[in-house]
Amino acid sequence: MAIHEKIHEEEVTGKEPTSVALDTLLSVCEIQTKKGFGGTGSDNGYYGGVVKVGSSLFLKSYQYPCHAKVRSLDQIQVMYNRFTPRENLSQEARRNFFNWITSDTGPWRSFGNRKKSFLPNGVKEEDALDWIYNHGWVWDDLSYPSNLQHSFLVAARGAAEWPRWITQWNIWVKQGIDPALAYIFLDMFHRVPGQRSAKNKQYWRVNQNNSYDWPFDICTSGEESVRNFIHGRVSGLNPPFKDKPTYTPVNSIWGDNNALALSQKGIPVYRDVLYDLYHERFGLSPKASEEHWKGKLGWSKFSERSYWTLLEEEILSIIRLETERLYDTNYDGAASKVVTESGRTKRSLQSKG
Repeated sequence: MAIHEKIHEEEVTGKEPTSVALDTLLSVCEIQTKKGFGGTGSDNGYYGGVVKVGSSLFLKSYQYPCHAKVRSLDQIQVMYNRFTPRENLSQEARRNFFNWITSDTGPWRSFGNRKKSFLPNGVKEEDALDWIYNHGWVWDDLSYPSNLQHSFLVAARGAAEWPRWITQWNIWVKQGIDPALAYIFLDMFHRVPGQRSAKNKQYWRVNQNNSYDWPFDICTSGEESVRNFIHGRVSGLNPPFKDKPTYTPVNSIWGDNNALALSQKGIPVYRDVLYDLYHERFGLSPKASEEHWKGKLGWSKFSERSYWTLLEEEILSIIRLETERLYDTNYDGAASKVVTESGRTKRSLQSKG
């Protein structure tokens, strides 16, 4: 077995593809144990596969910041992916996160491979999830839509790539916050470093840009996409990767994530929905917010929507209210109407019953 390098390729013709992938994954785990935890910078992702080139088989392995190199796995026969550890993430947070993304109630519930792997001899099926948690996945069934698979891969490396966010997610979930909405709101509001209230509490500000390498576009998606995410509903799926070696578009599996297209239909992005619903109850008032941000904006122009500033406990209150509203069983699945009053966009909640 070759030493696992940043990018490695070798011919494995005549060998059984799943065994090659499994041996490679196990060697990755052994190397990581010897050198310490990975999952930082250039090695967020440890993955690869066995591909067919003519009548030959080749192993392609990667240590890479993201999963973009799966584009190179044309004619893939089997794929492996490491559930990468991280030193500054607790085992509790890592395990809780893993349990959620592989659960039957999580956003990726329709991705059947989330709980499956080709296992070493001696590992029982009932122990599969524990083995996957400690090692990763070896998939010989590549019949799932490529962008659904890729969305799961992006989420699965979250423990390595975003340990601070996953730590925060775990704290919120332990406080009774819905895990899917906790995940959404990790990117909806960001801490403002060095900015605190008069009572020395950390301020958070509404986000303005989609985060790179995050499996949901929070700033350009509408409420319908959020509902789809928390209920595990996907659409716009690609053919399996083995049939067509592409994984894009990824985040649109939850629904329309084009803010301009939504606005042309009169549909606000979810961030604006939240502001219209809650800014009068939570966060600094527009006047107080403008005063707070005075002298801190540089060349930016103050906007009460863009600089909506809150405390963490206010964000949690909003999530709890949204949990009741978004899981409403009377919701008819149609986008809520938008009405304009005095030049401002407001939200008119529509549900059956």
